[in-house]
Amino acid sequence: MRTNCPDCEASFELGPKQARAGTLFFCPECGAELEVINEEPLDVDFIRAEYPDEWFDDPEDGGEQ
Repeated sequence: MRTNCPDCEASFELGPKQARAGTLFFCPECGAELEVINEEPLDVDFIRAEYPDEWFDDPEDGGEQ
């Protein structure tokens, strides 16, 4: 499936395994961090992931890493 980078507008191909919603990848031209937002029609955008607070716990404060 063919798509364009929202940053540099480069056109590139994503294989069927890469073109799944939630897949993260880098633009092959400019290196922008991108995410597949929608599969049909294929839509990519800058990563919008929100990370759970527990990913940022400090192990010295008793939190898990």
